[in-house]
Amino acid sequence: MNGTEEPVGDEATEKRLRSQAHWIYVESAIAALILTVLSFYFAVVLPEASRSSEGLTLEQAADFLIRHGYALLFGWVLLEQMGLPIPAAPLLIAAGALARAGKMNLTFAVALAFIAVILADLFWYSLGRYRGGRILKLLCRISLEPDSCVRRTENLYPA
Repeated sequence: MNGTEEPVGDEATEKRLRSQAHWIYVESAIAALILTVLSFYFAVVLPEASRSSEGLTLEQAADFLIRHGYALLFGWVLLEQMGLPIPAAPLLIAAGALARAGKMNLTFAVALAFIAVILADLFWYSLGRYRGGRILKLLCRISLEPDSCVRRTENLYPA
C-alpha cells in the first residue's frame, strides 16, 4: 500500500483484489497489443494490396505474399478467429507451400498463427468474462435464428 488506500480487512481479500487488478492490467495490455497489430495491418498491408490488385498475376501475388506474408498471415488468422467469415486455411496452405520452397520460415509462420489464435481467444474470453450476458445477447441478435439462440444460451448459462 502507498498510504492513500484504506485497509480492506483481511489479507486474503487484499491479495485477491491485487490479483484482480493485475489481471485487468494484463488484459488491457493484450487489448492494446491487438489494436496495435490490427492498426499496423490495416495501415501497411491493405493499402498496398488494394493498389496492386488490379491486373494481378500469379507471380505478383506470390511476390506480395513473400514480402508481406508474415503480417498477412497474422492479421488474417487473427481476424478469422475473432469472428470474421474469412477462411484462413488457404492462406495457411500457401504459407506452407512458401515454406517448402524456402521463401518463408515455417516455424515462425506457425508461431505467428498460433499467437494470433491465442490473442483472439483471450479477447473472446475477456469479453465473456466481463460482459458475458451482453455479448451473448448481441451474438444472438445477429444470428440467423435469434429466438432459439437466446433460449439455448439461457438454458446453458442460467443467471
